Amino acid sequence: MIKLLKYDWKRNATAITAMFCILIAVQIGFSVFAWYRDYDPTVQYVISSMLYAFCGFLAFIAACMTFNANLKSYSRRLLPLPSLYTVLSCFVLLLATHAVLAGLYFLHDWIYRLLFDIETLSALAAEHLTIIHALSILLAYVFGLASTTIVIFFGVAIARMFEGKLGIFLGIAACIAIYSLVGWLGEILFPFRESSMSLVFLQVDFANHGPGNEEVTFIPFENMRLGEVLYELLYNSVLLYGILYIMDRKTKL
Repeated sequence: MIKLLKYDWKRNATAITAMFCILIAVQIGFSVFAWYRDYDPTVQYVISSMLYAFCGFLAFIAACMTFNANLKSYSRRLLPLPSLYTVLSCFVLLLATHAVLAGLYFLHDWIYRLLFDIETLSALAAEHLTIIHALSILLAYVFGLASTTIVIFFGVAIARMFEGKLGIFLGIAACIAIYSLVGWLGEILFPFRESSMSLVFLQVDFANHGPGNEEVTFIPFENMRLGEVLYELLYNSVLLYGILYIMDRKTKL
């Protein structure tokens, strides 16, 4: 799989490097402009954070495009390697890109704290969250990213089974149908509670103590509902099997 990962990196190296360079340049330019115009530091921080989130979305799009290109690559498909490696290679590259983005974000966060002495996200996290909380949030993020990636990859695989616009339409329809069906079944099996939100490895409880006085509590692992975890793992496993089946037997080169 390392060779496939190197191949995917070479395919995306220029675009990913350019994205990071543009992001850094835009952040520096925006910070200088905001300082010159005397913008509120909190507003600066929020806008800067949104730019990082947008780059994370672009990285996800790049991973999906890489997977689609790999499905169309005849030489890639002839390699004597399991189809699973093709899926994992794209996802590992996506994770690595997000990890670098996270590193840049926390470095930027630290600089903001030094310059403006405001309560940033990392400062609030250090004050209210333990290592176990941070680990559960990280696992919930990785699991959620993997789940989303599997659904989109399944849609891409469906699209590759057919020629032209019909394949694109069926791929999009498959993604929408999966999200609708999974969400509907999830609501039936695990009724939604307005005062809490489950993120698989993390439960978030909300308490309203009056106007402007809301309390958010993160509960990791110990209150994790096993049924929801098994449900998530089950449908993701089924979709992953579907992707591999289509890649091995149904995809048109």
